[in-house]
Amino acid sequence: MLPYVADRYDLTYVLGEMIGELGNSHTYVGGGDSPDLKPVDVGLLGTDFELDAPSGLYRFKKIYAGENWQASVRSPLTEPGVDVKVGEYLLAVNGRPLRAPQTPYELLENTAGENVTLTVNSKPREDGARNVVVKPIGSEFSLRELDWITTNRRKVEAATGGPGGVRPYSRYVRGGPEPVREAVLPADSQGRPHHRRPL
Repeated sequence: MLPYVADRYDLTYVLGEMIGELGNSHTYVGGGDSPDLKPVDVGLLGTDFELDAPSGLYRFKKIYAGENWQASVRSPLTEPGVDVKVGEYLLAVNGRPLRAPQTPYELLENTAGENVTLTVNSKPREDGARNVVVKPIGSEFSLRELDWITTNRRKVEAATGGPGGVRPYSRYVRGGPEPVREAVLPADSQGRPHHRRPL
C-alpha cells in the first residue's frame, strides 16, 4: 500500500489498518503534517448507479423513495415533474456528456441545492433522450437511513404476517445516547401484544 500513499491522510489510513490487524483496543494514530484540503461539495441524486460496461454509460440502479414533504429526506428523482426510472441511462449532466471512467459525481460537483439538467434515456444512445431538471441534495444519509428502516420493517412484516416493524431509537446510558433497534411484533391470534425484543 505504501506506493499509493500521497499525503499524511493516506499514511494515517495505512497505519490505522496496521493497528487494526493487531487486534488491540484503545490504540490510535493521528497527527502529522496534514495538508490543508478544501472539501468539494457534491450534489447527490438519491440513487445508486451501475455501470453498463459495453456502452460506458451509467444506469440508475436504485432510486430511493424518500418523503419529499420533509427536506431532510427529500429524494430529487422522485419529486413531482421529475420523470426518471430505474434502469434508465444518465447520458449528460448540464449538457456535459458522461462516459466511464468519469463518474456521475464528478459532473455533480458544487450542484447541491442548484437546478441541474440531466439528460436521460431508456436506451444507451442519444436519440430519444430527454432533459429533466432536478435539484440535488447535499447528503443522502437520512434518505438511505429511511430506506433501511422501511426495508427492515417490511422484512419483519413478511416474517411475522403482520404490521410489525423495526423501531430505531436512542436510549440514554452513561456517557450519552446509545442507538437501539427493537422488533415491534404484531399481536398474536388472540389479540395479545407480543413483547418487544431488542435486535
